[in-house]
Amino acid sequence: MARVHILRTSGAILLLFLIKNALAVSPPWILSVDVKNYTCSETVCDYLLQVNGEFDSWSLTSEPGECISPSFINTVGVDVELQVDRSALLYFCAKGDDGGWYQQDFYLDGGDVISRKER
Repeated sequence: MARVHILRTSGAILLLFLIKNALAVSPPWILSVDVKNYTCSETVCDYLLQVNGEFDSWSLTSEPGECISPSFINTVGVDVELQVDRSALLYFCAKGDDGGWYQQDFYLDGGDVISRKER
């Protein structure tokens, strides 16, 4: 009987260790993008955005899947004013605890924020 208890206890400890490590390396996710205001002319859109999530910084990139070196880094939970080309399709990126940038499931397109799941 003692062997069964040791194996079961060891398995439970191993499971807790694996769960802790899996959660520690999960990438950051944007929880919401609040478009507080936007106006568009024929060529340019002005946005007032607030991005929320469990990370510190976010940015936009024009290349899908490319968040290597974002040029405009913004803080989470703060209103940010942006001026972008109306025809631009910009993808959101979030900075993880490991210092890496991760592309999110949202993008700006023609005056609106769209989730990839809505397409």
